[in-house]
Amino acid sequence: MFIYLDESGDLGFDFNKQKTSRYFVITLLVCHRKQVVDGINTAVKRTLKNKLNQKKQNKRVVTELKGAETNLVVKEYFARNLPDDGWDIYSVTLNKARVEAHLQTKEGKKKLYNYLARFILEKIPFAEDLPWVNLIVDRCKNNEEIKDFIAM
Repeated sequence: MFIYLDESGDLGFDFNKQKTSRYFVITLLVCHRKQVVDGINTAVKRTLKNKLNQKKQNKRVVTELKGAETNLVVKEYFARNLPDDGWDIYSVTLNKARVEAHLQTKEGKKKLYNYLARFILEKIPFAEDLPWVNLIVDRCKNNEEIKDFIAM
């Protein structure tokens, strides 16, 4: 099993800043077999090549799909190229306006992130005979934070 963890938004709480998001989202893509991972990778590459990086002059090269920056036509093309089964999506959304003050500190944000990640990971129904799980976490954490995250 392969689990990809990614987040959207930020854990900043200064809502007077224009770039501070109102929500923080953690999403998991759970792939039950290596072939499914390969199929999703193929769908991403095909979408980038055929929809976003077509041979045009003076265009920057797009290297990843971003949900908020991608139009519906491209999203639909991507969805048509995904494997039919063998994968699941899990997501949790945090309304940051409701977060208590002690979780808005530097240490509190780390605990909040780890709590949300664990909360959503616990929703996955793991088979008892599952031989291994490969968890791939977005690169937003430094080495110390990764150790804390693994220890959760």
